[in-house]
Amino acid sequence: MTPPVPGAGPTMPPDDFASLFEQLPIGAYRSTPDGRQLRANPALVRLNGYADEAELLAAVGDIGREWYVQPGRRDEFQRRMQRDGQVADFVSEVFRHKTRERIWVREHAHRVCDAHGTVCCYEGTVEDITPQHRAEEALAASERRFRAYVEKSPVLTVVCDVQGRIGYASPAALTLLGVAPEAMCGTLAFDWLHPDDVIALQREFERVIERNNSGEESTCRVRCADGSYRYLALLGNQCLDDPAVAGLVLNGHDVSGRVLAEAALRRLNVELEERVRRRTGELLQARDAAEFASRRQAQMLRSAADGLQLPLQALLAAVAPLPGLCAAQAGAEAIEAARKALRAAEGLGRGIADLSMLARLESGAALGDTPVPAEGAAPSAAPAAQPAGAAPQPRAARLLYIEDNAINLMLMQAMIDTQPQWQLQCAAQPEAGLEIARRERPDLILLDIRLPGIDGYEVLRRLRDDARTAAIPVVAVSADAMPADVRRGLQAGFADYLTKPVELQRLIAALQRLLPS
Repeated sequence: MTPPVPGAGPTMPPDDFASLFEQLPIGAYRSTPDGRQLRANPALVRLNGYADEAELLAAVGDIGREWYVQPGRRDEFQRRMQRDGQVADFVSEVFRHKTRERIWVREHAHRVCDAHGTVCCYEGTVEDITPQHRAEEALAASERRFRAYVEKSPVLTVVCDVQGRIGYASPAALTLLGVAPEAMCGTLAFDWLHPDDVIALQREFERVIERNNSGEESTCRVRCADGSYRYLALLGNQCLDDPAVAGLVLNGHDVSGRVLAEAALRRLNVELEERVRRRTGELLQARDAAEFASRRQAQMLRSAADGLQLPLQALLAAVAPLPGLCAAQAGAEAIEAARKALRAAEGLGRGIADLSMLARLESGAALGDTPVPAEGAAPSAAPAAQPAGAAPQPRAARLLYIEDNAINLMLMQAMIDTQPQWQLQCAAQPEAGLEIARRERPDLILLDIRLPGIDGYEVLRRLRDDARTAAIPVVAVSADAMPADVRRGLQAGFADYLTKPVELQRLIAALQRLLPS
């Protein structure tokens, strides 16, 4: 190099770009078309892992086979060079020649021809873009993951600006609403809401913009393609400062089933409360009716005693020695005393007829509830001895009445006494009644429902479970007089269901139907 002349201007270097080739921060090379390396600048030497150019040139034999990771990549390079005379932005995965580490590079190259147009060599640059490429791959992978998430996701995702205009809608728009995602783009999110939900969602939208929302989902109705509405639970996220999003992200999933189920549950609760209210009213009416019937019983007894010229106190005193109406404790004498007291009037037949008539006139219902003997008591109206040579009389049908109320027992005994073909035996406790039924096997059982200890339904079940009593017809006699009570009794297996106060003709008709003639 010629030294500079003092006082002269700057001396230009030779016009061969040698300094540029050496100082270029990216790789530069010259190679033959068949792939032999002719020159390599220091940046390319370093890229391939060598110490100097000589070492690199000595190591590289065929660029196409030794450098490119993808087979045939050098052939693609050659095709472009022959077609265009140059190659631009040729991105490939290559090996660092010495270490065999895989990296990504971008090449720019052109043909160099002689004066006759013959290709002498290729010249070009090589830039290591591994970090950028990996970042692009990560971004592409992230986009693929995002698409994989949203393509089949049941969650509707929309991105909109601060005015609520939709710029993106996920494929779930078609699944949930029957609307193509592109049809939602460019529209206002609020236009898809039910009119009654718009104001509430606008307020929540403003809180999302201010990052002041609670983070809890807001349920609203979103219009479908057919004009119907679905309930979606929406949650907003403010991403205006993120350049990759630059908007508000709204995610919504279908909660129609849950909302409709909750509404149905609320309706059911209201209906149940109404049923409870009605049933409570029915029970109160039944209680009032029972109290009224009890007062009527007392009035009927009082009227019956007056009609038969028998003081009520004497009538009750006749059965007073029967605590629990247990005949084993008190015997049948008290019952017989009561019968004699009744006969002291104008005769039992007329007294009972008057009593039945008076009961119907006084209560508008029927004769009911009076006590009579308990278990072990002698059957009423024992048949008289037959004269010698007379034809045998048919056996009286034997009835068992299980009832813990003394008044009810007495009235039932009085009504049965009007029918000489029947005999009545009574029990005041359910266990005692079961024992009598197993031992005596009556032709028919009259059974109260509300008994101490076990109720009439349990007594019926035990009767049916015992082979000795399973075939005996059982008639319920109960103050539970609601239609539902009667249906329940018949469904449980009672042969008939008589309500208190018992009407004499109804009782007779039921027994005549169920007892053998």
